[in-house]
Amino acid sequence: MRTGRFHENSEPANSLRAAALRCQAARIHDSSERGEQHVNDGSSSAVQPPPATHRNNPTTPSRTTNSPLERPHPTQDAETPDGGVEAPLVLVDEALCAEWDELATRSGAAPFLRPGWIQAWMSAFEPRRALHALTVRRGGELAAILPVVRKGGSLHCPTNAETPVMGPVALDTAALRPLIGSHVERHGLTLRFSPEDGDQEALIGNARARGLLVSVTPLRRSPCTSVQGNWEEFQERTLTASRRRDLRRNERRLAAAGELRLTSHDVSQDLLTTLQRGLELEAAGWKGDEGTAVLSRPATTSFYRSASAWAASASLLRLYFLTLDGEPVAFSLNLEQNGTSYGVKTAYAPAHRAFGPGVLMLHRLIAEGFSRPEIHMLEHLGEDDPFKREFSTGVRHQSCVRVFPRGARGRLQQQVDRGRLALTTELRRRTTPESRRTVQRMLASVKR
Repeated sequence: MRTGRFHENSEPANSLRAAALRCQAARIHDSSERGEQHVNDGSSSAVQPPPATHRNNPTTPSRTTNSPLERPHPTQDAETPDGGVEAPLVLVDEALCAEWDELATRSGAAPFLRPGWIQAWMSAFEPRRALHALTVRRGGELAAILPVVRKGGSLHCPTNAETPVMGPVALDTAALRPLIGSHVERHGLTLRFSPEDGDQEALIGNARARGLLVSVTPLRRSPCTSVQGNWEEFQERTLTASRRRDLRRNERRLAAAGELRLTSHDVSQDLLTTLQRGLELEAAGWKGDEGTAVLSRPATTSFYRSASAWAASASLLRLYFLTLDGEPVAFSLNLEQNGTSYGVKTAYAPAHRAFGPGVLMLHRLIAEGFSRPEIHMLEHLGEDDPFKREFSTGVRHQSCVRVFPRGARGRLQQQVDRGRLALTTELRRRTTPESRRTVQRMLASVKR
C-alpha cells in the first residue's frame, strides 16, 4: 500500500526532526556557555551588539557605533593575530555605495551586483533590515565586497526568486580570500544563485582551507547566446529546420494581420508609463493567473519600478516591444552593460499565443544583437526553458553555497540541511508537477 511505502521511507523526515532538536539544544548550550551572544571586532574585548532596529521607524532607538555591525566602514582591514587580513562586517552607507559602484565598474561585474540594484531589492523585500557588507581593502581602497543581511544570527546574501545572480565584487581572486573570516566562522554564510565560476571556487576553497564545512547545491541553469559572427550562419547552425519553418510561418501570419515591428526604448522619458505597459502584458497571461506576475504583489511591483529607475539613470535599461499595428504582442525588459544584454523579464499577449509571440520576440532580439557590434552576448536569465535552449549557444550554472559556522552548531546545521534536501527530493518524487503548481498558486494567493 502507498501508506506503508511512505512509512518505510520516512527516514529523511525523522532525521530532519532529530537534527533540528539537536540544533536547538546546541544553541541553548552555546548561549549558556557564552552568557550573551557577541561579535568580536578584533579588539581585546568583545562588545554586545545593539538591539534590533528597523529602518524608517521613528521610535527605534539610536544605533550605537561600538558594534562592528554598525560602525562606519574602516579605511584599512584589521589584521588577525597570525598576520592575515580580516574582512570587517560594516553597515552600507552612501560613501561605501560610491566605492562599491566604482569597484563594480572597474571589475566588469554584472549590473545585478551593483549597489543600485541591490538597494532597490532591499527596499522592496527587506525594508526592515539593514544592509551590511564584508569588505576587503588594499591601501585604503575597496578591493572586494560581499553584501549580506543578518537573519536569525546567520549571514545571508540578499536574494530571492527575483535575483538573476549574486556573488562578491572583487578586483581579482586574491581579494576574495579575506571575505571568509571570523564573521563567517561565527555566523555562517548562505549565498544563493552563485555562478559556478572562479570566484565561487575561490570562496569555497578559502572556507575549506579554514576547516569550515561547505555545501554546494545546484539551483538552476540559465541559457545564453553568443551574437558574434554571421546571423544566417547562426540560424543554420543552431536552429532546427522545423523551428526555422515555424518562425517564418508565424511571422507571415502575424504580418498578414498588420504591421509587425520590434521597437526599443531607452526610457529617458515616461519610464513608468512604458514599463507599466509591459508589466500589464505579463499580468494578462498565465503568470497573472498563477499570481507570479510582477504586478501580482506590491513588493515585486515596487522592486521592478525602483530597479528600472536606477538602471535608466545608469543608462543600462532597454525596454523592447514587439508590436502589431502599434499594439504590443510581446515585451522584454533588458539591461545592457559591457557588451552583454541581460533579459530580465519577458511577456507576451495571451490573445496571440497561437503565433508564438514570445519566441518571435527572442528571435528578433538575437537578430538585433548580431546587427549591433557593441553587443556580443545575450543572457537569457532565469530557468532553462526549452524555447530558450533552442536558441542558446551555452548555459550558465548557478548553485547555493552554504558555509557553516565552526563547531557543533555548524555540524548540526549541515545535518538539518541534508535532511531538508532529502525530504524535498522525496516530496518531489511523490508529487506531480501539476500538484506542485497548485500549491505554488495557493501560496501566491496567500501572499497577496
